[in-house]
Formats: sequence, C-alpha cells, structure tokens
Amino acid sequence: MPRHFLYALWLFLAGLSAAQNGSQTGQPVGVIAGQVVEEPGSVPLRKVLVSLEPSSAGSFISVNQRQDLRAALTDAQGQFRFERVPPGEYRVSLERNGFVESRHRSPRYSSTLLSLAAGHELTGLTFRMLPGAVVKGKITDADGDPVPGVAIMAVASRAAGQYGNVMTNDLGEYRVAGLPPGRYFIVAQGINNTMLHGSGEQASAYAPTYYPGSLDRNAASPLQVHAGDEATADFTLLSSRTFSVRGRISGWPNPASLSGENVVLQRSEVGLSLSPAFNGLLSPDGSFEITGVLPGSYKAMCTVRHGQSWQTFQANQPVIIGNADVDGVQLMARANGEVHGLIRMDNGQKLDWSQVVISVDPDEREDSGSMSGQARKDGTFTIANVVPGNYHIMVTSSSAALRDYIVKEVLVGGHDVADAGFPAGTGVLTLEIVASANGSAIDGTVVDENSKPVPDTKVLAIPDGSRRKRRETYQQVRTDAGGRFELRGLNAGKYTLLALDEEVADITDPEFLKEHEAAGQSVEVDEGERKAVSLKLSSVDQDEL
Repeated sequence: MPRHFLYALWLFLAGLSAAQNGSQTGQPVGVIAGQVVEEPGSVPLRKVLVSLEPSSAGSFISVNQRQDLRAALTDAQGQFRFERVPPGEYRVSLERNGFVESRHRSPRYSSTLLSLAAGHELTGLTFRMLPGAVVKGKITDADGDPVPGVAIMAVASRAAGQYGNVMTNDLGEYRVAGLPPGRYFIVAQGINNTMLHGSGEQASAYAPTYYPGSLDRNAASPLQVHAGDEATADFTLLSSRTFSVRGRISGWPNPASLSGENVVLQRSEVGLSLSPAFNGLLSPDGSFEITGVLPGSYKAMCTVRHGQSWQTFQANQPVIIGNADVDGVQLMARANGEVHGLIRMDNGQKLDWSQVVISVDPDEREDSGSMSGQARKDGTFTIANVVPGNYHIMVTSSSAALRDYIVKEVLVGGHDVADAGFPAGTGVLTLEIVASANGSAIDGTVVDENSKPVPDTKVLAIPDGSRRKRRETYQQVRTDAGGRFELRGLNAGKYTLLALDEEVADITDPEFLKEHEAAGQSVEVDEGERKAVSLKLSSVDQDEL
C-alpha cells in the first residue's frame, strides 16, 4: 500500500478520534491554529506534520497512560488549524524531512506547550524549524576501494540517541540527513558480519569503525555540526582477524533433541545499538562451533521452547576473545523461572489491584527486557518465563488515582530488596510488594539566566547512588506554560534535580549522569513531604550537544 495513502489514513483517523473526544467532554471546545516557518528568515514551511497531544504533568508509581493524538499538515503558507479542541494543556510537535524543531529559548520563539481555556481560541501561533544538518562521506577499504552495504550511524555524544542507520551505496557513499545541531560520533559497521575474506588463521572481517578510523570509541573524533551544515566524513573501514568459539550444551538429558537450535554470542556497546551477534547451530551431540567472531567480550546463550515455557542455556562467565580461538565453552541448562507475589497497602487498606501491572526489570537490559504480569483484584500476581538474572520491581497503572502512590518495600523472605534488587529466573520466587499512598512531592519553577520562567522544558529527578538501578524511582516531567513543574509519587530520599533543554534517550544511562550530575540541584524529601524549589535551566548551547 502506498506510504502516502497510509499517512493520509492516519491523519484522518487521528482527526476523527479528536472530533469524537471533543464532543464527549461536555465542555466548550476551542481552536488552536498557527504557522510553521523556517528559521532563520521566517519562510513558511509546507507539509509539516503538526501533532497536538494532551500533556500530563507529573507521574505516579509509574505512568502508563493513553494519549489522544491530533495531527495536521501545514498548507502552502505553513498554516495549520485544529478545530473542536477540548480545554487543557497540549504539547505541539513538528516533523518534516530535512528539518528539526528549534529548541533555542527566546521571546521570539513560541513554546511547544499550550494551555487552552474552555471555548477559547489560540490563533496566530508561530513555530520555527531549523534546517537539519547533514553528514555525508565515502567508506573505503584498506586498498582505497569503495565498500557498499555498510551501515552508518551518527551517535550523539551526550547520550541523546542515534540517527541514521543508512547504508552505503555501490560507490561506498552515504548521507545521514536531518541531524539536530550537536556533536556526533560517526560509526560504520558491516551488516551481519558477512564481509569475510581469507580462511582459517588468516580469516578477517570488517569491524565497527569510528571516524576518522578507529576501533575504539575513546580514540574517535566527534563531528560538530550546526543547523543546515553539510559535513564530510570519509574514512576507511578497518578489518580485524576473526576467531572461532567452540563448546557444548551441559545438563540436558537428550542433546539430540536440540539439534539445529541457534547458539548466540551477543556483544553490546554502551551508548550504541551497535550489537553484532555471531551465531552457530547445535550438533546432535550437543556441541557447537561459531566462526568469524571478532575480538571482544560476549555473552553466550541458547534459548529454546520447552513445552509451554522457555529453556535458557547460558555460559556462567563472559566469553573473552583476544588473539586466539576459544574452546570448552559450557552452556548450562537454566530453566526460566516464575515470580509469584502479592501487592498490598502498608496501612491495610483494601484496593482493587486489577488496574496495576507488575514488572521485573533486569539490571542488565541487554540480557532481556522487562517481563510483566497483570495483578488480580486481590493483589496476587504471577510473572512467567523469567530469564535468570538480577531484577528490580516496577509497578505501572493507568489510574490517575494512584498518582501519589509509591513502592515502599519489596520483601523477599522478610527482607527489603527494593533498592538492592533480587535474583530471579531459577525456580519459583515469592515476593511481597508493599505500596503506600504517602509519596513525596517536589514542585517549583524553572527559570533562565534572567530569572524568567522557562516553559516546556524537561525536569529530571535522579535518585541518589544507592538507588540508581531502581529505575522506577527516576522521574521526568515538563514545565507548563508558566515554567512550573510538579514531581509526585517520589520515594523518600535524596534526588538530583536537573532542568535541561535537550533530548535525552535514557536518563538512567550512567554516561548521561556522569556528564550532567554536577549541574543539578540536590534535594532531599522525607516520606509524604512536599518541597518547593526554583531550578535554573542548565546553560547548554544546542550547537554543543
């Protein structure tokens, strides 16, 4: 089906849903209208996808709410208009190929957060977009010949995610467009490690290579780009000798039943979704051999379906590839386990817990994702097929009535493991979650260097070091049109508050915390306490992100 038809259908359905929602509120509806222009020069931009989404300030235990989205395309004059909009606060986002939203703060720039009163019209709004930067170049091999089919990524140097993932053409050329201003590491990687040459001890493969030509990110040189820039980054894709990894399955009575199952060596690199995997098949005698493996540290595992559950075979130690083949890797049978439990209130209050989802969140996310189970009305729950590992508990709900609730304790054998986490995935683990309605709160205003309120900027609450692996204690909200923010449902303890006008892919990323923590403001709250603070917007120049 043509992409433009799907795009039009999505716009139609979004508008239909918005119209229906407006008619159901029972309150006078309003209008939001304006124009999108290019900065600098204020030239009208057509075909900009303008999205209007209700904004919810704050969060509770952990918010999992559905938002109703409206969308429209700007016309030839850059104009857009939303009719029959219910009162409330809305966030505006803009999308257009080759452009990025302007995030600089200035009285000349409109906020992307709007507050609409019942029956009112917000018209004459102006939103600005910047021409995206481009990084282009050519990838060659050691002989100077072009290398086609190479994946290219531009990785932001401030943990703000990655862009691109484009492929080099038959001339080895690439082009990554639509980059926000900032600094980027450019990395090239051969797809699926298929570009092998040589054999035996002479076998080698193209390895992930950073511009201007390094296998080590620490030796790479980031590119600084500004709005509308077109930077060039030509470099050589480096190769490395490859090795073999051999081993066998242990602790399984009938290895022949696993013949043909896939054994995976998985490597991940901090800050990148650059995870080359190497694979091999199990033989009838339970042995395996994986060839063409680049040097590095890997996790070896094999996961197969066994009846109604999954069986995991995993090496107890990382497989380290240096300058030689590795033999004797043992994958031990580790049956996935179950977590059973009960969630209850600390004061004995009875609740209908069927509106709550319980998740076990792995400390090492490259091993597996979160696994969840719906709580029953009485608070009991079961989470099946838990992969062996160390976990923390997360509780999510779509009920705004639980906004101030917190996970107070997680009890295993009578001991509180909420902060430290707990091992699971081997057999059946029983735990008890103690919730409380007595969450703490921090509210306040974000101001700029001139002490003026800053609307629509991120406020992050980062827990102290002892709780850094407990991801449900982090919070992220945005200021409203008056620069105000509210953090609710906080556990008692110390937090670092940060006000940032930049995109961050993962606020729990240790690299992000290392860069930004010193710029934050330390706040400590007791159980049930509410504190008011004033935060200064961190002075980060967008061109230096």
